[in-house]
Amino acid sequence: MIEIKNLNKQFDGVTVLKDICATFEKGKTNLVIGQSGSGKTVMLKCLIGLMEAEEGDIIFDNIPLRQMDYSQKFMLKQQIGMVFQGSALFDSMNVEENIRFSMEMFTKKHKDEIIERANQVIKRVGLLNANKKYPNEISGGMKKRVAIARAMVMNPKYLLCDEPNSGLDPKTAVLIDNLIKEVTEEYNTTTVINTHDMNSVLEIGEKIIFLFNGHKEWEGTKSEILTSDNENIDAFLAPSPYLRKIKNNFINKK
Repeated sequence: MIEIKNLNKQFDGVTVLKDICATFEKGKTNLVIGQSGSGKTVMLKCLIGLMEAEEGDIIFDNIPLRQMDYSQKFMLKQQIGMVFQGSALFDSMNVEENIRFSMEMFTKKHKDEIIERANQVIKRVGLLNANKKYPNEISGGMKKRVAIARAMVMNPKYLLCDEPNSGLDPKTAVLIDNLIKEVTEEYNTTTVINTHDMNSVLEIGEKIIFLFNGHKEWEGTKSEILTSDNENIDAFLAPSPYLRKIKNNFINKK
C-alpha cells in the first residue's frame, strides 16, 4: 500500500500539487486521471523519488519516505517497477537484454537465473520468440509489453505506470490495460496508473482519483464516476460523445 499525506510541490513559487491525500491499495488498479497539466506526472515522479515535495509524506507500507536512510531508499527502488510513457527502452539492447538490465544492475544472481527469469516474464506478457528483436523491429504495443516485462522482472511490490497506452490504437490499448490488471492481481502489487484515457477508467479502474489544477477534486470507483455531478469531471468527459452516452445510459438505468 502507498499513502500520500498532505503532499505539496512547487516550481519557482508556483504550486503544482496542493495538499494531496490519497491511498493506493495493494492488488488493485489505482488510476489517477486528469487533463494535461493537472499534476499527475509530478505526483508520480514524487512517488518514485525523482522529485521531492516541499511538504507532506509518501508512505510505503507504513514507512515514510522521508524517514528512510540511503540503504532503505536503495531497497525501495528495487521494489518499484516503472512503465514509462514512451516505454524508455534501450535502442542498443534487444528485448531480452532490456528486460535483464535491472537484474544485472541490482542483483548478484547468476546469469543463468537472470535469463530464466527474463524468459518467464517474456512468456507472461506474450512475447515468445521476440527475445533477440530490437526496439526498432517491434510495434508500439510490443514495446509496451517489453516495458511491462522489464517492470515485472524484479517481482516489484509497487508498479507505477505513466500513460501506459499512450499512442496505441484502441484495441492494443485495451490489451495493455488488461495485461496490467492481470499482472496486478497475479503479483498482488500496489499499482498506480496515470492516464487521461477514460476508456482505461471504464475497463480497469477499481479506485480512481481525479486531479484538477493540482488538487484532488474527486475520488471513487468507475461506476461512481459515471453518476458524479462534479462539474469538472463532466467537462473532462464532455469531448467524448461516446463516454457521454455511456454516462447517460448508466444514469437512466438507475
